[in-house]
Parts: sequence; C-alpha cells; structure tokens
Amino acid sequence: MTRRSAPRRKVVEIWHTTGWGTSIWYHKLECGHVEERKRRGLAEVIGCTRCESISGLDLQAPLGDTVVPPVELVDESIAVMRVKLGIAMNIPADSVSIEVRDEKVAGAMVFLDASQVMSLLRSDGAAS
Repeated sequence: MTRRSAPRRKVVEIWHTTGWGTSIWYHKLECGHVEERKRRGLAEVIGCTRCESISGLDLQAPLGDTVVPPVELVDESIAVMRVKLGIAMNIPADSVSIEVRDEKVAGAMVFLDASQVMSLLRSDGAAS
C-alpha cells in the first residue's frame, strides 16, 4: 500500500500543526479520510491510503457509488480530535493517542517528554 498506488481523491480541506522541528499537514479528502503528510500537497487530488486498505470495496468505482463504513468515519474524527487536544494542551498532535472501542472513544493517552512536562508545570504555576 503506497500513496502512488492508492485511489485518487479530491482534497476538501488542508490544515497543519507544528511542533519542535516537525510540521504535519493534514489533508481531508472527499471520501472522508484524513491523510497526514510532511509537506502540503499542491495537487487537487491525492492518493488515499485508507481507501486502498479497505478490502471488499471496488476502489475504481465513482465516489458516489462507494459506501464508507461507520468505522472509517471514526478515523477521520480521531485525527481531528488528536489535533484539537494537542492544540488545547499546547503539544504536538503526535504526542496524543486516542483509544477507540466499539466505534466510541474510550480515552486518550498523552506522551510528554521532559521539556513538555516542565513547560506545562510552569504554565500551570503561573496561572495559580
């Protein structure tokens, strides 16, 4: 499964997050999936690796004929939740992991390095 062999989908929305030495671009596609890339895609259509990984669907069919299972809709919202939680905590979205059970959010885990912990402790102490 590579981006080059994946079915092409139109880009609907683009946003990015930045962190220490990293910048991740999120491309929301018309199929509802979100592709993460290191650079902003300039093309109007890009390959959707999640559509490629779905088995049992005719990936060459027009988009209107394909039915996206509810589980895939959860994947899109998980990417958005990771970004929003990262922004709220002022940490990179890469540090956030969201756990899903039975198509519902079960919880989230945040991984922090020492400098992020100290930064959060300092900002908490200043607010008190």
